[in-house]
Amino acid sequence: MSKYFIKRLCCLLTAAGLAMAAPGSGMQKETGVPSLFRDAGVPRAVCAERPSEPEQVSEGQDSASMGSVAPFRDDAGKNIQMAEGQLYTYWDNCLSRYDPVTLEETVLYQAASSQRGDFCIWGDYIYFMVVPNVSSIGKVHGYLYRVKRDGSQEAVCLSSVKMPGQGDRAGYYRYYTLDTYEDILYLIGQEDDTENLYFCLDREGNISRAPESDTLYGKLPEGYSGWRAGDHTMSLPYAMRNYGYFFVMKEDGRLVRMEPESLETEAFTALDDSVAAPVFTNDAILCRKGLVGDDSYTWYRIPLDNIEETEMIGQGPAGERFVFCHDDGVYIVSESYEGPASLVFLDREGKTETRKIFPRTVYSDINYFDGTNYYYTVAVNGEEVVKRLGTDADSEPEKVADYVKDSYGAITVKENIAYSWTDVRTGNWVEHEITEVRFTEETAGFARINAFLEELYAQQSASAEEYKDIIRQEDYEREEEAEGPINSVELSENVNVCYMDENYVGICLNWYVYFWGAVHGMHGSVYYMFDRETGNRVFITDVVKNTPEEICELTAPYVEAVAAWETDEEKWEEMLLEEGRFFLSEEGIGIHFDVYELDCYAAGEKEVIVPYSMFELY
Repeated sequence: MSKYFIKRLCCLLTAAGLAMAAPGSGMQKETGVPSLFRDAGVPRAVCAERPSEPEQVSEGQDSASMGSVAPFRDDAGKNIQMAEGQLYTYWDNCLSRYDPVTLEETVLYQAASSQRGDFCIWGDYIYFMVVPNVSSIGKVHGYLYRVKRDGSQEAVCLSSVKMPGQGDRAGYYRYYTLDTYEDILYLIGQEDDTENLYFCLDREGNISRAPESDTLYGKLPEGYSGWRAGDHTMSLPYAMRNYGYFFVMKEDGRLVRMEPESLETEAFTALDDSVAAPVFTNDAILCRKGLVGDDSYTWYRIPLDNIEETEMIGQGPAGERFVFCHDDGVYIVSESYEGPASLVFLDREGKTETRKIFPRTVYSDINYFDGTNYYYTVAVNGEEVVKRLGTDADSEPEKVADYVKDSYGAITVKENIAYSWTDVRTGNWVEHEITEVRFTEETAGFARINAFLEELYAQQSASAEEYKDIIRQEDYEREEEAEGPINSVELSENVNVCYMDENYVGICLNWYVYFWGAVHGMHGSVYYMFDRETGNRVFITDVVKNTPEEICELTAPYVEAVAAWETDEEKWEEMLLEEGRFFLSEEGIGIHFDVYELDCYAAGEKEVIVPYSMFELY
């Protein structure tokens, strides 16, 4: 049997009795346009009614009482914002400005690795975070940057920010959202144990740290906090800027509004039995009620001028993930894990109309509505593309830009192979699916890498045959109440190019195996690095001049910082040099760990990336 077949089987048997913790799925809301309903309430950094001169920064609108306000639009906290007719974006690793008519792009800043994409526009400047995709010991460091939005100045690093926690590649930067009110820049912590950070701004672009006592959060009495429900946040700057009063959360989790001077409060008791985070408009709060699992929910409207009153709007789809408010009603983007998405319009009279059906990428962080077009991402030939879709009947999706581009598509070809086998005696089966990649560029190096890949694919096919032999030998007696096969196996492998520069090529094999009846499947990854010129495999000792002992000594603290299991066994560091763990990334040297190696199953696979600066490189 192959090495990785044995490893997967052992892991499966080890995990057989453990319960699987499934991650929760949150419904996100996004903002809309100037409206009687107003934008949905996600953190926004600056009013879309941008100042034409830097002296006129967003001050918020006056409210004589805690009620409705004039219609407004606020893009703050998005990775897409409109300012004075220009479209600003922070996608993947580029902060850019687009002409919304010609879609011509001007790159204002490009980071080395992917970023969250939140930013603020304050006067003439854009403020944004850059967090290197590397691990660290103790605190993860990020950097607060500033760039002029007309592109006349290069981006400047203003401050080093200690990021809380110790994240992995998927979530290391998801700790702060950015917002502004008057002359204070807010870095608002998104974890319960994360303290906010504050910076005082001036019109020349200078910055200094500000104490909490000088901020809106310093006004909150004990027992109240900024309102948060899952991924949905109404920041105090956003509330003050657009309403003139606070939306905050009491210790019991109830949403209340608060007059910031008198600290008088009113509770939204009508929201107690709502099934999701409410949608804030300029004159009302929209909420959904019903039983979880229903095909549709009933939408209600709570007027801000009389929060004791509840008005039923009508029925809306249950599968919505994004809501955008418009003058005459609500646009709902309804989608499921499989199949296309729908753009549904729910008017103020309660009528529901499906305006568009279109393909889109589930869980994309590009969701934006400018009043005329909905911006989203969709998978096209292995790449993710940003498109926009108009709400009128004759509109067709229009490409805006590449979001995640397959950098290796020009020199590679992929093939997906699916195989199924059933044992006629027992009815047990094996299903095997593999995605294979090959290089099309005709060089000696790529020819040798292709030869290695062919051997790898042959090994995976052999593993599937070994599972067939196991199933043939099993002779389970079916119980009368048993349905379906007693012992069957699902296998899948996905091989992809994970890194390439002028010297090196990286290949990653992601594998998954599930035995029918087990609590959960097992999965893992194996990395292979190659010299691009020769096609020979390279290992960490071929990339750094440090000795194996020094490599272990330098890397071990980074691993210990993320490990839930004890790492005090003698010579445990030697596992860091094991074949298949080492990979290269944009900003550091990575070491991979499969599930259960450092933490529980729910924690998933972990990858530690040590900055290149820690090593002596060839």
